[in-house]
Amino acid sequence: PGQVTADTGAGAGSFTRRLAAAVGPTGKAIGVEIDSAMVRSLNADARRLNLTNYEARLVEPADPMLAACSVDVIFLCDTYHHISERVTYFANVRQSLKPGGRLVIIDYVRTEERSEHSIVKEEAVDELRRAGFRLAKELDLLLPRQYFLEFEPEPDHKMNE
Repeated sequence: PGQVTADTGAGAGSFTRRLAAAVGPTGKAIGVEIDSAMVRSLNADARRLNLTNYEARLVEPADPMLAACSVDVIFLCDTYHHISERVTYFANVRQSLKPGGRLVIIDYVRTEERSEHSIVKEEAVDELRRAGFRLAKELDLLLPRQYFLEFEPEPDHKMNE
C-alpha cells in the first residue's frame, strides 16, 4: 500500500488494475504503453472502475518517461523481449526507481517452438547486470512456460556494454 508502480507494456491493463488495487488509494499504478489506442482504453478502464490511483501514459518505445526516483516497482509481463537496446533502456529505467525499488520481469522461456516473443533467461539477466541491476529473486511458479525474475539496482554501477 502507498507504493508507486509502473506496468510497462501495460496492454489491456489487467496487471495495472491489480496493481492499483494492491497499492490502494495512497499509491499509484501507472500503465506505460506505446500504443495510443491502448492508452485511451486504459484511461477509460480507470474511469469506469473509478480508480483514481490508476493512470495510463503514452511513451516512446525507447523511453518509459518515468521521472527520476519516482517509482517503487517497475513491472513487465511478456514485454522485455519487445524492447530494443535493452541495456540502455534499463539503465535509464534504473534512474526511475526510488531507493529500495525493484524491477520485476515475467517473460516467456525460449524454446524451439517459441523462438520469437521470448528471451533466454540468462541473456536477460546479463543485459540487466550490464544496465546496473542484480538478480535478487527468481520464482519458479510459472515454469516451464515463463520465468519470474526480480532485480534490484546495484549501487554506484557504471554502465558497460
